[in-house]
Amino acid sequence: MNAKERGEWLKALRSCFPDLNTVPLAEFAASADGPGHWEASVRGGGLDFAGLRYFGTGDYAAWSEACAKGLNLSGERPKAPGAGLPWLAATWNLKTGTLASARLCARGQAFEYGADGKLTRKLTLAPKPFKAGAFGEPALDQALSDFSALCPVATLSLEDPGWSLRLKSGVRWPLFARCDISAAFTPLSSQQALFLLDRRVVELSFDGEALWAHCAG
Repeated sequence: MNAKERGEWLKALRSCFPDLNTVPLAEFAASADGPGHWEASVRGGGLDFAGLRYFGTGDYAAWSEACAKGLNLSGERPKAPGAGLPWLAATWNLKTGTLASARLCARGQAFEYGADGKLTRKLTLAPKPFKAGAFGEPALDQALSDFSALCPVATLSLEDPGWSLRLKSGVRWPLFARCDISAAFTPLSSQQALFLLDRRVVELSFDGEALWAHCAG
């Protein structure tokens, strides 16, 4: 997403939560912007939370400093980003407009920070080619197999307590909406539905509590 599309995303969120203060999110996105692109993260099962992910290029050290300042992150940070991984994945509590969590990705690792900005853990990242039956749980394996038939999956990452599936190529939201697994992502407003109509789903993930659809422009 470019700056205009990020503005449309924040407008869509405000249509669901009219009292939502999106200024902190907008100011952060502007301060940590640079060469690269952003993705919108949509949480299934309700819109109490939403997120942004940034895939950057260029001066990582300078960007990391601006990002840490903008989100008030403390503790160790990656010295270099991981190839093909988002420099940042952050979620916000939409009822309060405050940070819920943040993740900075390095080569083979993710540094995770809590709502207070403090480093909580380092997580090993090891994406591998997706294969049907990867979880050994019949219901889940069948649901993901059906999903991959419509939206081919490239890689699977197991990230305790969840997982993520990166698609081979972005899938337009209307096609994604045909999948049974998309039932959790029913738009909560016409503004959000309009925004999602032109987005491409590039990754599906589960954080241990809810599904997330990560969307590019």
